[in-house]
Amino acid sequence: MDTKQTLTTHLIELPLLWISLAFVLGIVAAAGLATATMSLWLVLGLLAVLILTVGWRKLGILARLAALAFLLLCVGALRYQAAQPAVSTDTLIYYNETESSVTVWGTLSRPPVYRDTYIELWVDVEQIDLGEGTQPISGQVLARTSLGERWAYGDSVKLSGRLRTPGDTADDSYRLYLARQGVHSLMPFASAQRLAAGEGGGLQGLLHTFRARGVDELHRLYPDPVASLLAGILLGDESGISQTLKEDFNDTATRHIVAISGFNISIIAGLALAFFARWFGKRKGLWLAAVCIVVYTLLVGAQASVVRAAIMGLVVLGSQVTGREQHSLNTLAFTAALMALINPLVLWDVGFQLSFSATLGLLVYAQPLQTWVSAQLERWLPAAWAARIKGPLYEYVLLTLAAQLLTLPLLLHHFGRLSLVALPANILILPLQPAILIFGGLSLLAGLVIPVLGQLLALVAWPLALLTIRTVEWLASPSWAAYQVGVFSMAMVLAYYAAVLAVSLAPVRNAVRSLQLRPALPAVALAAVAFGAWGLVFSAPSGRLAITLLNVPGEALLVRTPTGRNLLINGGASAVELSSQLGQHLPPFARQLDWLLVLGERAQQTNGLQSGIEHLHIAQVAWAHQWPPAAFEQLLANLEAAGMTTHELAAGQVMDLGDGAQLQVVGIGPRGATVLISWHDFQALLPLGLDADQLAQFEQQSVQGVDIMLLADGGYAPLNPARWLASLDAQAYWLANDGQLQHEQLTALQGHALLQASELGWLRAETDGYTLWLSAERSAALAPLTQP
Repeated sequence: MDTKQTLTTHLIELPLLWISLAFVLGIVAAAGLATATMSLWLVLGLLAVLILTVGWRKLGILARLAALAFLLLCVGALRYQAAQPAVSTDTLIYYNETESSVTVWGTLSRPPVYRDTYIELWVDVEQIDLGEGTQPISGQVLARTSLGERWAYGDSVKLSGRLRTPGDTADDSYRLYLARQGVHSLMPFASAQRLAAGEGGGLQGLLHTFRARGVDELHRLYPDPVASLLAGILLGDESGISQTLKEDFNDTATRHIVAISGFNISIIAGLALAFFARWFGKRKGLWLAAVCIVVYTLLVGAQASVVRAAIMGLVVLGSQVTGREQHSLNTLAFTAALMALINPLVLWDVGFQLSFSATLGLLVYAQPLQTWVSAQLERWLPAAWAARIKGPLYEYVLLTLAAQLLTLPLLLHHFGRLSLVALPANILILPLQPAILIFGGLSLLAGLVIPVLGQLLALVAWPLALLTIRTVEWLASPSWAAYQVGVFSMAMVLAYYAAVLAVSLAPVRNAVRSLQLRPALPAVALAAVAFGAWGLVFSAPSGRLAITLLNVPGEALLVRTPTGRNLLINGGASAVELSSQLGQHLPPFARQLDWLLVLGERAQQTNGLQSGIEHLHIAQVAWAHQWPPAAFEQLLANLEAAGMTTHELAAGQVMDLGDGAQLQVVGIGPRGATVLISWHDFQALLPLGLDADQLAQFEQQSVQGVDIMLLADGGYAPLNPARWLASLDAQAYWLANDGQLQHEQLTALQGHALLQASELGWLRAETDGYTLWLSAERSAALAPLTQP
């Protein structure tokens, strides 16, 4: 068979493949040819129709296919043109970049997103006021407003501020991201007012509610960062994962395990099909499994990679219903074209690109790699050894290589880093993921119905998820773990793919093999019992007093009393980092905070408490402030709305920490309170709300015998005069993250231990009342210091 006949045969065998590729190419062409108007593409499309109509009988098969492909290319271009936002006086985008402030009315189209310093509100706008009366308007706006107010999906809202066009000339990715969501206007400094609460409903509102309940339940079952990791894996909510941990996943090229993908869909489909087929028969079971895929896709937010996996899963189920064999390359191409038909801008979504390229790599290269490696193993090893090695090697090494072969240039292009530990990282953690997904999902579903059963199942998933996190952190810790490659242009990406294509021209037949989960149930059960037992051991009181300055932006401290109670003092500036640090330092099965003490008013002390407070398991709240400002009172109102009882502390009041340890409020002012924690011969002075009046009082009546001194307000010189620091003669001085000291202060502290969180991470002082042990995140435990 000659080359022409071979090409014709392949085109006829794979019609969806080339039809879909032509449509997608048309979208890309329209985006690249900015000067080509919709009229031009329409004329070209009509010309293709004319050629097909008039010359159908005269054209050969390849000419017909070429004309049809060109027609579909024009259709793709027209679809891209139609997706561009209309700019007119009745659309919101028309008023972007106006100098005057505008007022708009609308409804929250999705749940609010709480950042460290602001809240994001996604609003469907219905009316606008330009100062001359209201008028109807259409469009969506992303508004950023101040922390404090609690919002919910469906709230009716009034926004005031200036409208801006998202993105800038240096990096257009943010504008494209918002455009894919249908948002073309940004209100960066919005004044927001709720007009009516919770008017949203229907299926979308129900899914948002269930998703939020699921995230809350995961935080009840698991400590952070495991809870936030499982929220990402199971529910597509990555908002609780700290930026540091995200960077570690990026540096080890394992971020894909957090994203919902085809792996999750295959597990959901397999479990649903096995359950429903048993009770309702195979045919009805297939339909019900398809419903589960659709509901799960909507539940987790329908990101591009999830939709791609869901469509492919539905096509596979459909082929089983009809009894027709499906071709994987056909299915992948059709999925891409269908998603592009719905939203052409999805082609520029990084998640879609990575998901598509990884799947293509698996379809094209996994089987040839397996065949070649199997031949080499059988050649050099005994048959029994080769048979034993082939399975794990294929599932955890060759599949990883096949997927990374086509994702590598995209990772370099979008993120500019090359992970040098990607292969060992994936080999170590991928075998854990099926069990994490299954047992984590079962614990979530069981916990919503039978809390005790959910907690028991969590004993299985928790150590596996924690092992995943610790492995990623360990592999990402060397400075050489990820190499910054700088600029990797799109031309270089295309050159890479051209080179790969050149060495892959020999015909390859795809064969996708799903990962097989072979759980050793007795071993898993025994491991769960062991981890549970060790968790209970670590949860038991140590008989020591421990004070930890958490590694968060701003100031937050965790106190563990000799009797095992936990006190959180302030919340730092980041809710995500606070939750992650608490998950690291609190015992896994004794995560309740007996007290939250709000002793400062600065954003660096309270912003971490503005969101996610319901996940911290706080029993009671105490606060101290001479004249609480409005933002402070709003924070207290939010805490009470979350079901917590608040108590006001008075100057001189003493809290019993158990076994003779105590916390005394030694001063209260307009910025908060100063407290002294003492036990036998140990004292720690924490001037969290220090002001000039309190400082003058302390200088006249100096505190004697201080062992740990937290420098006030990040080392702010007027509140940390050198003469006072020297007079305290503390054994160790702590400086919180983002703190700075002047030369005079550094001179006064010479000869003393100055520990800075920005350099050492979290700082801990542990004592039995007579001997002091100091430790830090990025240094070995210091030698014990005996009290004088």
